[in-house]
Amino acid sequence: MNTILWSSEHRQWFDYDLSTNSHSGVVAASNFFPLWAGCWDHERVEMAVESLVQSGLVLEGGVSATVLHSGEQWDYPNAWPPIQEILVEGLQLSAEFLKSTESTESSTKAKSLAEQIAVSCLKSYWNGYQKYGVMFERYDSRTSDGSRGDGGEYSTQTGFGWTNGTALKFLSKYSLPFLSFF
Repeated sequence: MNTILWSSEHRQWFDYDLSTNSHSGVVAASNFFPLWAGCWDHERVEMAVESLVQSGLVLEGGVSATVLHSGEQWDYPNAWPPIQEILVEGLQLSAEFLKSTESTESSTKAKSLAEQIAVSCLKSYWNGYQKYGVMFERYDSRTSDGSRGDGGEYSTQTGFGWTNGTALKFLSKYSLPFLSFF
């Protein structure tokens, strides 16, 4: 994975196009899924966390699926709850790993970013539920006001189990930081 997908220049993993023998170059939340899978070493994990911070993906209402403005459901500005959970868990794992290597500053950065993303999502889910009375399958990452995501081949679905599950998972770990906003 690191040999083919890792880009030292961009400090993240990219999809690889076999027909062109090159990285896709698309900045996407999934580029950071190797943090969740633990497919990194000390140097890469520090670079990847910093790259995620600077990627333009982390927004007020969560992490956008990509930075592409295509109008499709898997692109900007949609924040899909399973993507949020994978990234938060990956950042938590990264923080634990970095702490074990005595990289305190980097560990704190990964842990803080995980909390920031989780709390941003919880605010979005809560505000959306208060405003519309339902949970959505995807949210607009540009705001934490609970606006539904948009675009793609169908309209945003309501009452989605993965959003409920992600909310419960985040509440189990981040309820105090979330409640501090009230």
